Amino acid sequence: MREEDKRRLMVALVRVAPIVATVTLIVGFTVFVILVLTGHSGTVTR
Repeated sequence: MREEDKRRLMVALVRVAPIVATVTLIVGFTVFVILVLTGHSGTVTR
């Protein structure tokens, strides 16, 4: 692998990482909310 290819790969990773993190956060939060609303979560006692 050449240096230019490595640099290009790093730039791509840096650009994609925030998107992946945001999507993971949104999906995780949505699943959590659904579980709480449907009453499957035993930790929340409201």
